[in-house]
Amino acid sequence: MFKSLFKPKWQHADPQIRLQAVQLLDHARAEHREILHEISRSDVDAQLRRAALKRVADLELLWTGAHSDANADVRAQATGSLGFLSAGNAAVAAGLVPLLQDLEAQVRAASAEALGKIRVIDAGVLTALEPGLRDPAALVRVQTAAALWALDHAAEKVLPLLIAALKDQEVAWQAAL
Repeated sequence: MFKSLFKPKWQHADPQIRLQAVQLLDHARAEHREILHEISRSDVDAQLRRAALKRVADLELLWTGAHSDANADVRAQATGSLGFLSAGNAAVAAGLVPLLQDLEAQVRAASAEALGKIRVIDAGVLTALEPGLRDPAALVRVQTAAALWALDHAAEKVLPLLIAALKDQEVAWQAAL
């Protein structure tokens, strides 16, 4: 009984209490960083792994989460964070391209969005993004169009794809916003 009284809240049996504890951890502090890394890699609750990944800035840890977590929401969170933290990083951009083929729409959408944020454009990225404009999931089509728009320095390659995408009602509606 006394053992559980002195356990840190991030190790509590109740996931809600662990979640509250995770939200108080600061990645800038080394001892908190280790806890966040442990939670993001091994907590049984996907919501906690996702919350921990939101608070980290470790590209290797995010890479692992994006490519290998069993939960699609966790993979999508890690992918989005990689995009936010990796502007101009061609290696990360190349590594996100395979996630455009993930079985889960939210991961494909997060990958497209991340590629738009990274803004590294080469023929391989453009070629990989293009099928997303015809994805069955509207979110993926919208995020792909937004990513292509963000790659404005390749306008001569991107504009014909975007014009074709505007024929899609979901993409056109989001573009109007």
